[in-house]
Amino acid sequence: MIIESSIIRQAAKASGIGEEDLAVFL
Repeated sequence: MIIESSIIRQAAKASGIGEEDLAVFL
């Protein structure tokens, strides 16, 4: 799961999504 979360964070940063929005996906 750690690897997947890191990939999601990178994708979010590239998309310009904030960490707060990431919590919704996680």
